[in-house]
Amino acid sequence: MKKKKHRRRENLHDLVHSGNIQIAPEHRVSDRLQTNMEIMEILGVHFRLHPNTRFCQALYNLGIIMNDCDQFYEESEKTLITARSSQNRLERGKNARNNEESI
Repeated sequence: MKKKKHRRRENLHDLVHSGNIQIAPEHRVSDRLQTNMEIMEILGVHFRLHPNTRFCQALYNLGIIMNDCDQFYEESEKTLITARSSQNRLERGKNARNNEESI
C-alpha cells in the first residue's frame, strides 16, 4: 500500500530561499517588536486621518493584508515596508485632492 504524500506548508526557510521574501541578514527576531510597533504607529496615523475606517479595511488599504495572498509567514520587516509605501501613496493622493479643492 502506497503512502500518501502530504503537501507540507511552505515554512519561512523555504519562502526566504525561494525569493518570495527578502530578509536582511542583520534582521533578528528581537527586531520584530520594534518593527511591529512601527507598523502600529502607521496604523495609528491612518486611523487619526481616517477615523471612520474599519480595522481590516485599514489593513487592506495599507497593503498589510491582500486578497488571495497567504501572508502568514511574512516577516514584519516586509510588512512594514509595504505599510510605509502604502501610507505614502495614500498621503500623496490626499494632498493632490486637497490641492485640487483649493484651486
